[in-house]
Amino acid sequence: MTDAYAGLVEQWKVKLVMSRARKKGFGTDETEDLLQEVVLAIIEFEFDSGKSNGATERTALTALVDRKLKHMQRSASRRMKHERLYRELCGQYDAQNIPAESSECDPADEISLKMDLGDMVARLSKIERIICKALSKGLPRSRIARKLQLSHGRIDRIIGRIRERFTTRDLHEWGME
Repeated sequence: MTDAYAGLVEQWKVKLVMSRARKKGFGTDETEDLLQEVVLAIIEFEFDSGKSNGATERTALTALVDRKLKHMQRSASRRMKHERLYRELCGQYDAQNIPAESSECDPADEISLKMDLGDMVARLSKIERIICKALSKGLPRSRIARKLQLSHGRIDRIIGRIRERFTTRDLHEWGME
């Protein structure tokens, strides 16, 4: 995999990224994606010994790679949080809240659930869909209220109405509650 970047960046830089990624806890299945992103940052990086305050190129590059990896970890964490919030909004819950006997879902049931959810979201009003989308992106209710110029109470009532609709349609009938 490290040879894939030959000609773009020096080999020691790719090895540095791989080493730092392992230390930060990235799995081998994530390395190809993170290499693509970090190598772009390395290509744009220009070491200036006059501005380095005595640091070597390797030290400066290590700091750059660490910042990039930390950013990627934070993004992944936020994305997982947003997905969890969206599932909660849609009446689904984390696997730890699912009873053991129902933890394995039939793929056909999962497809049906996704279709039902898609149908339900399509039936929401424009403002409800906007709020659903904002919540799925992890935006806090206060920011949604500011953005839509609505009160916090109004946002809470709309979210409650959305939850009620999902519950009324029994979208958690496959053991997702």
